[in-house]
Amino acid sequence: MTKDEAVNAHKSSSCALRTICRFLVSPTKNKILGSFQMDKQALLRALQVEIQRHDLGTFMDEPQGGRGVVVLGCSLCRKRLNTSHQFVDHLANDVLPAAITKLDET
Repeated sequence: MTKDEAVNAHKSSSCALRTICRFLVSPTKNKILGSFQMDKQALLRALQVEIQRHDLGTFMDEPQGGRGVVVLGCSLCRKRLNTSHQFVDHLANDVLPAAITKLDET
């Protein structure tokens, strides 16, 4: 990846994040937070706390034949993940939607 491609990728991801944040804290009623309005800093802090609970570490997989196996993955969710890319996908596809749903319920 060239330097220009990296800069463009960063700009597009930042733009997407800003769009999502604007949608979440919109003063109008929206699907995710209903009519509840949340401060941007409070939303950011809540999502940061949830993300920081998860880590790419090791945990003991279910014992098979009386012996457990140490595997790499999210130790909180006990989900096997072999690469850092899979961990980032786990955060984006599993952790964040669940956190937003939890925020919607409160």
